[in-house]
Amino acid sequence: MKTIAVAALVMFLSASFSQAETSIADLSHSELINVCIEALDRSENAEIYAEELAQRSRFHLGAQNRAKGKRCLEETYQTEFVFEGGRFHSPDLAAALERRAQLLKEQQQERERDYTEALAQACIREFDIDRFRALTTPVCGAVFKAIGLPENN
Repeated sequence: MKTIAVAALVMFLSASFSQAETSIADLSHSELINVCIEALDRSENAEIYAEELAQRSRFHLGAQNRAKGKRCLEETYQTEFVFEGGRFHSPDLAAALERRAQLLKEQQQERERDYTEALAQACIREFDIDRFRALTTPVCGAVFKAIGLPENN
């Protein structure tokens, strides 16, 4: 009975504490900046706070909080940040993200080309084995409409 009472108390307390915790998204901009700076001062990982701060936009800060927010982001991401247009941003990070997005787009296009080529080759092989089946298979039919029949190439 004593064990059950202790377990119930532990569950109650853990539920009470978890309800009392504030979500990072619920912090004001100034509170978020202060939490980030405090984490950095304790040599803790502040990335979760910096990430939230970098995602926020359309807000105003005084000079002191702008400087602290800049410190939070720059120490976390090891690149320069500026506060413009109601948000923090990094020209270097933006350029790197743009290059990354372009690389991912090029890789996706290359995979699509490889897939299209492999599909065309499979349909051509199927055409050599069973002409009727290749022509009546919807996928191969679309391929042949796009590239022409193998005997015409």
